[in-house]
Amino acid sequence: MKELLFICNDQFGYHTDSLKYCEYLNHDYQISYLCFDKGYERIYVEDIKVVYISWNKWKLLRSIFFVLGAVKEMLKCKGVSFIIYFKGFLILQLLIPWKKKVLDIRTLSVESDQNQRKREDRNLKITTKFFSRISIISEELRDKLNLPVEKVFILPLGADTISTKAKTYDTIRLLYVGNMSGRNILDTVKGVHCFVQNNPSLPLSYDIIGDGYELDSIKEYISKNNLEAIIHLHGRIHHKDITPFFDKCNVGFCYIPITDYFNLQPPTKLFEYAASGLYNIATATIANKKYISSDNGVLISDTVVGVYEGLKHIQSILPDIQEVRIKNSVKQYSWNNIAHSYLSVYLERVLNA
Repeated sequence: MKELLFICNDQFGYHTDSLKYCEYLNHDYQISYLCFDKGYERIYVEDIKVVYISWNKWKLLRSIFFVLGAVKEMLKCKGVSFIIYFKGFLILQLLIPWKKKVLDIRTLSVESDQNQRKREDRNLKITTKFFSRISIISEELRDKLNLPVEKVFILPLGADTISTKAKTYDTIRLLYVGNMSGRNILDTVKGVHCFVQNNPSLPLSYDIIGDGYELDSIKEYISKNNLEAIIHLHGRIHHKDITPFFDKCNVGFCYIPITDYFNLQPPTKLFEYAASGLYNIATATIANKKYISSDNGVLISDTVVGVYEGLKHIQSILPDIQEVRIKNSVKQYSWNNIAHSYLSVYLERVLNA
């Protein structure tokens, strides 16, 4: 059987894209996965061999162990090594340049500090110059990095259907799932609060899943304004346990600040919401504009007023929202299709080159 090695900084199961590649390609490839063990609950997928490197070491020491582990696994692999980029991976190409490998880029830097962001993007650009095969999430990110078209393969985001429960659009039941650091999620809370104040008789709920440094200010605002009956904070919940929330809710917040560093970044949650029949309230980033239509969502500004206006719009069209249209708008982006029609086809080209 063909061999495929994933190398990733994130613990297995906590990087959605590579987890889905493993789930859908595990019968087509003999898959190994090298990653850090960061102490999270371990996730298991049938026939996937996971090699863990301990995170609980001095930073330099754990980096050395990771590189040595990666080199060992790459030398053993008779197929393709798929390296999901993070800073420092260039050394793997320098140490064993003859092995067949792909550098995969899922994101540019989203650090709020401009100087740090520039440094990280500069390091990424330098790394790409040493790889002859690169997969990347979108044409827009490829062009921003000035990567040669001939050595880049577009490997888009995907989504599974998290909830199969039929949706009703009688009331607004909001959901946010994701990072709460540098995302200004408090704006969504304030926008919901404003909407509720102006529509006190309209039933509404808002479930928030995730963690990050914004969490404390969100808790404080909810408590100060007595919103506990409407807005519910659930903290970090693993992907495998979020189905009940997708069953309950019918509108998803795809709320991303409209900044230079977020503007081109396609959001996973947009696809996950739509694949499960949730209508999107999405900020008008370039990436969101590419996928949002009247069938699956509404575009808003990244402000409290924008959130309020988005909710007003949804209130006005609630009876006309159709689950089948929402789901059909993203059906080509199922992880099954991405794994087999995109990644597997590309891996065959690499293997046969």
